[in-house]
Amino acid sequence: MSERKLRSEVTVVLCVIYLLGCNGENYVTKDMAHLPDPPEVEIIGQTTNTITINITAPPLQTITKYQVRYCKFSYFIKGSSSSTIYTTPSNIVPGSAYRFYVASFVDGVKSANETNVTAYSVPFPPTRVKVVNQRTTEISLSVRPGAWNYEYFCVEFFKIPYPELMKNKCGKNGSMSLTGLLPGTLYNVSVFMRTHLLRSSKLRFDGMKIATVPSSPLNVKISGCTSSSINLTVTPGTGSYDGFKVTYFNTRDHENIAQMTYITTDISIAALDPGSEYNVSVITIANDLQSTESVYADHLAVTHKRSRSAIEETTPVNEALLDTSTSIGNVDIQDDMCKISGYIRKPDHWVIEGSTVRILAIFSIHVECIATPQPSAEIQWYFGEFDVTKKNLSRIHIQSNYSQVEIPWSYLIFDPVSISDDRPLRACYLKTCFNTSAIHIHRLPEVRINPVVLSVEDGGKVTLTCTITRYEDENDIEFIWTFNGFTNESTLSGVPVTTNETSVLQLVDLTLHNSGNYVCSVMVYNIKDTISLTSTSTIYVLSKDVKTCPNITDERGLEWPLTPVGTQLTLPCPNTFTGNVTRDCMQDGLWGKVNYINCVRTQINNALEQVIGIKDGLIHADEIHNVLQSIAEVTSATNETRLTSGDLSKTSLVLSELVDVIDDSQTSPNLTKNFVDIVDNMLSPVNRDTWIDVTKQSTSTDVSDIMDTVEKLGNIVGKNLSVASPIVVERSNIVVEIKRIQDNDIHSNLNTSTNDSYFQNQIALNLGSGTTGDVTYTAVLYSTIGKILPNNTNVLTGYPSEVLGLSIVHGYSSSRHLPSNISLTFDIEKLRSENNLTGNVNIKCVFWNFNKAAGPIGWSDIGCSWSSQRNACLCNHLTNFAVLMSPIQISNEIDIARLRIITLAGCSLSILSTAITMVVYALLWRYIKNDRSVLVLNMCVAVTAGYALFLGGLDRTDDNVLCTVVAALLHFFFLAIFCLMLADGIQLLRRTTVVMNVKSILKWLLLIGWGLPAIIVGITIGIKHDGGYHSKTYCWLTLTDGVLYSFVGPVLVIILVNVAVMILVLKALLTSQFIMTKSQKQKVVSAVRSVCVLLPVLGITWFFGILSINDDLIVFQYLFAATNSLQGFFIFLFHCVLSVPVRRAIEQKYRKSVSKSYQSQGTLTTRSSRNSTDNIIDESRQRGKKTSSPQPSQHTTKFLHLNQQYTINSPL
Repeated sequence: MSERKLRSEVTVVLCVIYLLGCNGENYVTKDMAHLPDPPEVEIIGQTTNTITINITAPPLQTITKYQVRYCKFSYFIKGSSSSTIYTTPSNIVPGSAYRFYVASFVDGVKSANETNVTAYSVPFPPTRVKVVNQRTTEISLSVRPGAWNYEYFCVEFFKIPYPELMKNKCGKNGSMSLTGLLPGTLYNVSVFMRTHLLRSSKLRFDGMKIATVPSSPLNVKISGCTSSSINLTVTPGTGSYDGFKVTYFNTRDHENIAQMTYITTDISIAALDPGSEYNVSVITIANDLQSTESVYADHLAVTHKRSRSAIEETTPVNEALLDTSTSIGNVDIQDDMCKISGYIRKPDHWVIEGSTVRILAIFSIHVECIATPQPSAEIQWYFGEFDVTKKNLSRIHIQSNYSQVEIPWSYLIFDPVSISDDRPLRACYLKTCFNTSAIHIHRLPEVRINPVVLSVEDGGKVTLTCTITRYEDENDIEFIWTFNGFTNESTLSGVPVTTNETSVLQLVDLTLHNSGNYVCSVMVYNIKDTISLTSTSTIYVLSKDVKTCPNITDERGLEWPLTPVGTQLTLPCPNTFTGNVTRDCMQDGLWGKVNYINCVRTQINNALEQVIGIKDGLIHADEIHNVLQSIAEVTSATNETRLTSGDLSKTSLVLSELVDVIDDSQTSPNLTKNFVDIVDNMLSPVNRDTWIDVTKQSTSTDVSDIMDTVEKLGNIVGKNLSVASPIVVERSNIVVEIKRIQDNDIHSNLNTSTNDSYFQNQIALNLGSGTTGDVTYTAVLYSTIGKILPNNTNVLTGYPSEVLGLSIVHGYSSSRHLPSNISLTFDIEKLRSENNLTGNVNIKCVFWNFNKAAGPIGWSDIGCSWSSQRNACLCNHLTNFAVLMSPIQISNEIDIARLRIITLAGCSLSILSTAITMVVYALLWRYIKNDRSVLVLNMCVAVTAGYALFLGGLDRTDDNVLCTVVAALLHFFFLAIFCLMLADGIQLLRRTTVVMNVKSILKWLLLIGWGLPAIIVGITIGIKHDGGYHSKTYCWLTLTDGVLYSFVGPVLVIILVNVAVMILVLKALLTSQFIMTKSQKQKVVSAVRSVCVLLPVLGITWFFGILSINDDLIVFQYLFAATNSLQGFFIFLFHCVLSVPVRRAIEQKYRKSVSKSYQSQGTLTTRSSRNSTDNIIDESRQRGKKTSSPQPSQHTTKFLHLNQQYTINSPL
């Protein structure tokens, strides 16, 4: 039993079981005499997915509602006193029988009986009909039924053009043979599915044109011969025919077989050898089919021997006519005995855009026509007005055969055929030409599916709509839906509903197994070809715990829907673009960067097609100016939509192809200016990030291709340039000078149109006495390309300057050494200021290497050097040059390794130290709680977080988003460290200079410590939100555009303030009465000790960083690395180990654990707990007092003595 029948029977059984179980429903019951009557029901409409019924109320009764039941479904609909029309939802299985039960309700009272009626849904049409075999009187078909159920498939057919003679035939097993047909006859054939007299809707299998094989000729008779021709008379077989194909060969040369086609029964074969025997056979042709058997002539045909003394007598010949349905021939008659016949045969039906089309030209030539043998003669093809015979074309190919001099033939092949190929064709041979009209080409439709991507919850539903547009004949297409590669419609979770232009697939009750790709394929047919077009929708069925990337809209207006992590999403490009864009949903739930490399404006794609047409010689070269104008409009700065990476890549390709087709006749100054305008638009700073995307996303294109293209343009334009008319084009981002000189000295000053400085970039070269003069060169200045060029080498790094290029027309290549060095002068000071480079710098002269054999693609310094005396670059070859400038780095590898070890060890020790400090403070908090301790803890948090990020995230440059986050956090925590140092300095100053205790300002100090860094970091990120926040080598602030000043500026201000604080604090301490009583030596020791404490705590050691910018002062680099990486250790040392309040708290905590009797004294000590600096201030105040007091007890005296000892041992 077939799967379709089994599924149908299971459906019927389930429906019957359901209906048998539906009798137990509870409704209001009354006396039978008062129950409403059942309605009348009539079937009025059927489709593949719905059935419509007309429900008529019982006479003289107003029905409140009706209950309609079928299969497992039950619906209530509003009633009336007349008729009610009800259409089922789209849950009907095509080609199936349904029993409908309808009951009446009046105020909740149900009729005692139900009206039942049987209805059938319309079956789906067949999905494929294949012609298995064609014979003279029979056509065999193989039919693939439509989805779901059906009873029969049927075939209607009639001989064209006699529809009144229509016949039909039905079957069940998927194959059908139509017999009793006429040979060589074209039939109209329609195939459809049928269920209970219902016929499937009309699709492309209605009105197919299928022909039978023609019958062979009854006989072929030789009717006459001459010295070079044979005349035949053919008696056709039964049925119709279009013509006859004659095959013949000389019995002395069996391998040299010739064929010709004729449309009449009287045939003349020309261009034969005199006095030879020929074997001749004929087959019948009809509707591009030929008879299965050849019929040979009644005897061998023998041509006459040629008479040298007189003109031989000839047998009258009936001239064979050319097939005018496929060609229009012109015959070049040299004399009565010499003529060339032939034809062009092209498809007599329409062809599909994108298919392969072959057009045949064949000639039949009398031997007398060739007075002198011409072995080099060939068939010439003209496409419109263009001779395409000897051109190497991208889509058009020629295949010719001249093995038989008298019957040459040639194929013109379009692979693939384009919609623009509808031009007349002409084939010529020996000055004889035949013409044919243009091919009739049908444009391919555009297929779009909506939605392209969608995420739904488990159990949800989706409606997919597949639509075709821009097509000429909807009857020749077919929609096919597939899910994850499976064509079985039972896997689709829904039944597609198809019209001529749209197919809708509704998916319901989706589960996780329904996640995947739903592909709508549109099959485009003609008589011979089939082309498939597809559009894909990706559906994600999500469980509740799945991690996703959010629904967002990018800067170009594309909406990226909710998507599971780890997925690459593909969307169609926006309107006016062609292609697709992709984007990765990362594992962390964040969207990656949008890849627009395959998304190109339609206008640019069209321009590329025009350039290829010009290159192939199929479009006039005059169109070059229109192409340039079109590209200029797209790339113009006034264009509202920013260029995509695909736009830049494809435009670069257009310009490269365009340079190859520009000849001497098009090299006008206007063309050069238009060309340079496009390059200027492409190199605009607004496209810098997009060019970087091109480098990352394209394997074949980058911005360096523009330099190569401009050099080629200069070489072409320079060929016809005169000395009196140089071409100079100055734009914002590029300057091009093409000039012819009569001497050997090249000197060029270049500056962009927007440069307001007096500096001129200079190129100077003397070619020496080896050159005879009359030199044409192209000098180019690129003001922005240096910052865009990718650098694939790790050896040469630095900030690139503007790029200068020089090439000589028919002169020196980039690999050939010059007779003298070329001198290139760059604006070094401008490069310094743009990149905030101060002090000593490295300057490296480089050129852009295009040759992989000479080294990596990128900057190279081979043959170039920097001359400090001339302040210019000197190179011994030509190409595109620049300088790379970088700050002086530590060049000694041993020093670099040592500094790294110091930094790693110091930062690790600082993290450990601050962690211990926080633990100690947490344990002793009740004893040391004060404003200074709060600031110390906040400083420990900032140091720990900042140094941990420094060690773990500084090198994470492979992930741009992560690197930006690390740089921002380092920026924040390092600023917080300094701001907390500033707060600590303010606190120290208040404790030192203010005599009376004042109100705490801790909350304001903390606001300075954390709030001020947050504001600075937020403003910096806001300004640099579009990129350029961190450097390329580390996740730290870049030097470019002054970003680093957002850290250095506040730090320098804080250091200066803390220096002033340190001076004021030292002055207050050293002039206190407590210190004044000491000796001079003790004063010096106290001052040195105080400076050692305050310098690292207040961040003043960063002055070593200022002194370490020069390699000659390597000692300061060591001091800077050591003192600043140990900042956390200094906090632990001075605020924990050497802190008097901390030691007091430890002693008090210890004494409390030993004896409870010391609790009262411990309370007194706790009140006086402060850090070492506070203790000095209080002690100095107490020592200065001369007030009498009662004698302390022995116990109190002991603690005062201990307090004094701790004070003396304090670092301050």
